[in-house]
Amino acid sequence: MGYVLLVRHGQTDGNRMRVVQPATMELSEAGLKQAELLAKRLSGPEFRIRKIISSDLARAKQTAEAVAKLLNMAVHEDSLLQERNFGHLRGQSYDSLMAKGINILQDGYEPPGGDSMKDFASRCDLAWEKIRAEASLLSENDHLCVVTHGLVLQHFISKVAAEEAKAGNLNEEKPRDLFAIQNTAVTVVKVGEVYSFHKDIVNCAAHLEEIDLLGKKRLYL
Repeated sequence: MGYVLLVRHGQTDGNRMRVVQPATMELSEAGLKQAELLAKRLSGPEFRIRKIISSDLARAKQTAEAVAKLLNMAVHEDSLLQERNFGHLRGQSYDSLMAKGINILQDGYEPPGGDSMKDFASRCDLAWEKIRAEASLLSENDHLCVVTHGLVLQHFISKVAAEEAKAGNLNEEKPRDLFAIQNTAVTVVKVGEVYSFHKDIVNCAAHLEEIDLLGKKRLYL
């Protein structure tokens, strides 16, 4: 069976400044370096990437393109992989919103002009089904690389965790924090009758160890 690589985009100035990111936000200088290190890692013998799919938002696309360039491959864009749209709140800092009593990640919160949680979850479900369909075509030890955003990845990872839990596979050896997703972190999912996390590569950003870019593990969109 093959594998799906779930990858978060590189750092942006919005991440660094803790801002709800506009759709046009691009990678920062640090983010470009992160993408370069990610590409170096994914081009190594550990992985055999056969296709790269990315959100069509700039920060994800730039990250995917860094990988594609090193592998001499194309990037296939999919708008279903876009981050949740927070509408009129885009461009505002998390601190200023919290000062107003607004927690955009609170269950049930619906941002004005943006995606409701229900609509966002439905879009992620559609994206996940497309990924599963693509992954079903993989040969043994082949990899499908999917580059997207923090909340989308949380949704996908929760899907895999649910399958593992149902099969009785989640135990203390699994990483405790499945949802603290660093920039350019990689999660490897094994394709099969039950999707499962592969070895210890869950939200792994070991490729960034040579630079001081990891920062806090808190998720900023």
